[in-house]
Amino acid sequence: MQISFIVRLKKQILLHRAVFVLAFLGVVLRLRHFLANHSFWVDEIYVALHVNGKNLLQIFLGSIFSSNFPSPPMGFLLIEKLNVLIFGNNEYAFRLFPFICGIASLIIFYQMLKKYVRPKAVFVGFALFVFSESLIYYSAQAKRYSIEVLVTLLLYLFAIHFQSTQMSYKKAFVYGMIGVVAILFSYSSIFILTAIAFVQLLACIKEKDYKRLVRYLYAYALWLICFVFMYLVYVKEVICADLMFKLYGTNDYFSLIFWSKGWILWVGKKIIEIFHGPMGLSPAILAMVFCITGIVYMYKNGREKCLMLLLPVFLVLVASGFKKYPFLGRFLLFVVPLILLFVSEGVVSIYDKLQAKSKIFAWVVILSIFVFPILSAGKMFIKGYGFHEETRPAMQFLKKHFTLGDEVFVNNLGKSGYYYYLAYCGFNASKMPQNFFSDDLYYRNRKPVILLAKRYPFFDKEGHALGERKDMDIVIKTKDAFRKKGIFGRNPRTWFLFLHYKETEAIILDYLNKTGKKILDFQGKGAGVYLYDLSL
Repeated sequence: MQISFIVRLKKQILLHRAVFVLAFLGVVLRLRHFLANHSFWVDEIYVALHVNGKNLLQIFLGSIFSSNFPSPPMGFLLIEKLNVLIFGNNEYAFRLFPFICGIASLIIFYQMLKKYVRPKAVFVGFALFVFSESLIYYSAQAKRYSIEVLVTLLLYLFAIHFQSTQMSYKKAFVYGMIGVVAILFSYSSIFILTAIAFVQLLACIKEKDYKRLVRYLYAYALWLICFVFMYLVYVKEVICADLMFKLYGTNDYFSLIFWSKGWILWVGKKIIEIFHGPMGLSPAILAMVFCITGIVYMYKNGREKCLMLLLPVFLVLVASGFKKYPFLGRFLLFVVPLILLFVSEGVVSIYDKLQAKSKIFAWVVILSIFVFPILSAGKMFIKGYGFHEETRPAMQFLKKHFTLGDEVFVNNLGKSGYYYYLAYCGFNASKMPQNFFSDDLYYRNRKPVILLAKRYPFFDKEGHALGERKDMDIVIKTKDAFRKKGIFGRNPRTWFLFLHYKETEAIILDYLNKTGKKILDFQGKGAGVYLYDLSL
């Protein structure tokens, strides 16, 4: 007995040390990405423009910077604004809160694993979480997704806590306020809260514990009030205008017509995308086998927990079917920890079955699920994340060489980056040219055309963009017109910025090289700046 106790103690110590090493690696991987300090991606720039152009009261009241971009949750924006006021207008300030949430998620997920899965599955789930490329990436992005992951984890921990304690009205109020805070910081929390409430109410009805049910309803009423507020102030315009549907198209939305020809193909494609994309697991088929096995195991050993974890995915599918929530990569990041719970249970279940026949084969199968996440995380650590753009160096190059009287043209998708980095780089934004050209070729009367537009943005005293006038001066130029001189004027110093650019760059540069003389240029990843003399 004493020897057995010592063996178990040694295993526990070894496990705790392994978990500590994993946690340390998780922090290092996320810190490496945070310290890389890449230029803002276009989605981050919209967040930065939104925060810089509004004060705390305007953010609270739901004032938006652009009607073409969904507003992030109020709580997230308020924290971002406070960080900028404290640490200044820079990438680190905007990414600090998501980074802290990413680090905190490591700790909270480990606690959640101990509550929801058997001990042997804890290490497996934690390792997959630590090396998840998507979780690492979004922990250093000025976006809401890292916060949504942390909120999801906390809600499930609190759900277990309040289910295992006597529920008084005081505790119900605390539970309700936790849900309120969650909604303020995470849109996706409504799926989690709905799933938790549904399962808890079912349990109360099944056990005929109506006293607990009434107190739960008190907490849920607070959630509902907060959701209505957030819907009216932040979400209504986006949903009513079908903005998300317009941004992401039909391929990223679930079809409620189950008998349609493409339904099965869509479902199969999305399952593979989820496991390979936000989950970061490959091969996807193997990951799916682990997941299904884990679901079966959890259903047999705790139906309530299993249903509580599965229901949010079903609710997202329903919302997606009504074209209100895209079933797409980063929008599903908040369910990654939930699926990892099933995968970790499935890994242990399959290992237990295979080891009876061949331990070596069992280990090969199990370790195969870790290869892709570890290699992806290692590559990101050594080479950095490859998917970024050098907008900041491009604008710094423009600042260094720009002189008063120069003309500037920017591609339309680069507009937000141009607006943000004007203030960042110290330009007198109100006096800068605001000429833009379309990123893609449009077709008028079956002829390809490029649109040129002069916009009229508003800036505050610090150069932060506050918005734009709705009217703009638009000129349509056919592709054939690019055989003549003078389309962009005849200024001897005319700048062209291609930020987050697309197909018109090659057409415009070819025209400029034929009709003008290149003076300077900067070519970075996803960003190019060119100075031409067009007076020739």
